[in-house]
Amino acid sequence: MSDAIFDSKFVKAVEEIDFPSDKWRYLLSANNMNDNSIGQQLQKCGFAVKEHVDRINGQTTDLLMETYLQGSENAEAALAALQIRTSKSDKDKVIKLIDSDISNERALAVKVLTYRLGESFQSEIVPKLYELSKKEQECSVLEALCYAMYHLGADEKVSHLKHLVNNSSSDVRFALAACFFGTDEPDGINCLVSLSRDEVPEVRNWAVTALGQSLKYMDDPNTIKKTFTERLDDEERSIRLEALSALSKLQDKDEKALNILISELNSDPVPLIAIESAIMFASPSLNSTLENLLQRTEVDDPNISDIKQAINACLPL
Repeated sequence: MSDAIFDSKFVKAVEEIDFPSDKWRYLLSANNMNDNSIGQQLQKCGFAVKEHVDRINGQTTDLLMETYLQGSENAEAALAALQIRTSKSDKDKVIKLIDSDISNERALAVKVLTYRLGESFQSEIVPKLYELSKKEQECSVLEALCYAMYHLGADEKVSHLKHLVNNSSSDVRFALAACFFGTDEPDGINCLVSLSRDEVPEVRNWAVTALGQSLKYMDDPNTIKKTFTERLDDEERSIRLEALSALSKLQDKDEKALNILISELNSDPVPLIAIESAIMFASPSLNSTLENLLQRTEVDDPNISDIKQAINACLPL
């Protein structure tokens, strides 16, 4: 039955498209396929996109839930079709799954509810997610809870999820770092500091990035400077760059950080985050390196204006 609804060639074509966010939700919620970048790409491949989209969106909630729970190649499309539904009857069916004894059903419920916006809806759903977080043990559900509480802007997410900081699943720890992105709550910041030392590079990277966003909300951001200086020695370049970026926001011309930044500015290619860090550091010690970077950069390079801005910021007084 599911195969008649989800054409395998169409599903594969969508999955192969490079898109920065939830491609299926973007595609299935489009009002006009001609104004939808994914729809346009699929049309060029010869697909009757609207026909496929209408067929998927026209299925019953029960069938879409069954399709997702089967775990086939059609699962993501079915999930997206569920996420964009707004009727009370659809919502009530999903809410019932929060109390299911089957972890896959609870995970499905949380994922579907993640993207339902509106104050009245959130006032009903968020407390249910809080209750679930107190007793949930399955990693797939906990991961989904972290993302849901972040997207729904749950006010008490830190107090209900902070216990996950030492969870055995790196997927859960990564999701927790994403959930606490830019938090100003002490417990949330403490969790991110701990996650910045995680054994898994992806978790460390996201925790450092999240902490960098928290700086602007903190009364004394220098209290976590040590966290960033520690990560200057990280084996992963992306983490070192995020640490540099955070330190540049502190307006503290840390000598070690500046030396590492000079090395990055001498690399090829130079990442934009390094140029942006140079702007924030505004240190004359970077000026000659930036001048050299400008000389070896093509005039049509997209970063050329940022390089010039960095040079002006780092001019000797």
